[in-house]
Amino acid sequence: MKHHLVICLLFLWMGSSHAQFGIRGQMVRAAIPMPTSTDQSISQLSHSGYDVGIHYWLRLPEHRIEFYPEITYANFSRSEPTSPADRPIDIDRYGLALPISLYPFDFRGDCDCPTFSKQNDLFKKGFFLQLVPSFYQVHSSFTDQPTAKTWKSQAGLAIGAGLDIGISDLVTISPLLHYYIEVLQTKSTSEGPLGEQEFRFGIRVAFRPDYL
Repeated sequence: MKHHLVICLLFLWMGSSHAQFGIRGQMVRAAIPMPTSTDQSISQLSHSGYDVGIHYWLRLPEHRIEFYPEITYANFSRSEPTSPADRPIDIDRYGLALPISLYPFDFRGDCDCPTFSKQNDLFKKGFFLQLVPSFYQVHSSFTDQPTAKTWKSQAGLAIGAGLDIGISDLVTISPLLHYYIEVLQTKSTSEGPLGEQEFRFGIRVAFRPDYL
């Protein structure tokens, strides 16, 4: 399947890197606004799934603003209809994202992060706020009618926070919490209102082989 190929390519790219890189995995609960068939009102179509990615790590010199250009893949599904009009659906999403982390309590710090040799001041050095602009290609299909497929391109923005926890000089684990909202549809085979929303929770694992 296409998404299996994408995941394999992501890990091959990660393995070829010799600097700062990482992987991210999050569980997602999403709500998509959908027009009803009876009037002009909007209902919320809920689904759940996961979102994964791999990233490279960059930072500004002398300031704790860090960038994580990322390739992402997500899958969502709804197998149990919540109303007679609902149908089981499967959604694949591929895209690019640019998480930007700001460390407000250590903004001018000299920490050569994301891993720490020193474990003191964990919250001061490790807490960050995050802004995540993204662009996705979304493919949807109904599992009871596989040939009925739609696709769209969407841009969105997530805000969130996290905490870097240094396990060693090589590895840092960071719990993450994000709220995402769709802000733009550029192309689509099915017209629909903007405003898809997601709550995401998971972890990021960062590796620094050059830091050893």
